[in-house]
Amino acid sequence: MLETIIQTLQNICQAAGWSYSEGRVSIPLDGARSQKIALDSFDEDGETYVRFYSVIGPVKSLNNNRLTAALRLNARMRFGALAIHDDKLAVVDTFLIREADASEVQQSLAYMAMTADRYEQAIFHTDEN
Repeated sequence: MLETIIQTLQNICQAAGWSYSEGRVSIPLDGARSQKIALDSFDEDGETYVRFYSVIGPVKSLNNNRLTAALRLNARMRFGALAIHDDKLAVVDTFLIREADASEVQQSLAYMAMTADRYEQAIFHTDEN
C-alpha cells in the first residue's frame, strides 16, 4: 500500500515542480525559501495510513503561552493540524492510503508547506526545514 502513495507523490512532484527523495517532498516557496515534508505510514484497525509532517522547530524553545497559541491556530487551519512530532513543532496531516486522492494530497501538501514555513519564519526566524 505504501508504494501506492509513493507513486502518487512522485506523480504530484513531477507535475508541480517539487522534488521527492527517500520519503521527503521538497516544496519551493517564494523568496528562495523551501519546506520539506516527510511521511511515515502506520496500520490501525486493519487500514494503512500515511502521515505527512513538516517540522517548524524545536518545542523546547517554546513556552506554554506559545504552545497554547499554536493549539488555538488548529481551529483555523484548512488542512492538517499543529502537533508535536519527535520533540518538534510540526504541521501534520493524515490520509487513509486506499482513499488518498492525488488532488487532495497535493492541496494539503502545498498548504502544509506554506503554513509550516510561515510559522517557522515567524516563530523561529529560520529556514531550516
